[in-house]
Amino acid sequence: MNGQSMEMAVREKPQKDDTADCNPEEVAAYVCEMTRDFKKLAESADLAFLAYLIDMVHIEAFEIVCATRSEKQRSPD
Repeated sequence: MNGQSMEMAVREKPQKDDTADCNPEEVAAYVCEMTRDFKKLAESADLAFLAYLIDMVHIEAFEIVCATRSEKQRSPD
């Protein structure tokens, strides 16, 4: 990523108001999905340590999704 595209990514970061209604389970599920793809990309570029770090994020997001869904199943509506 060159300096210009990195700057563009920072500029396009969501504003605080855009994330006010975020559901933690939905965010974790989205992060889980995206990190799966990012890990594959990092592995295909032989970026082993980056792939490892991304995998750690993927595992954490997956565990949050599972825990949240498990809590929902245990608690009566």
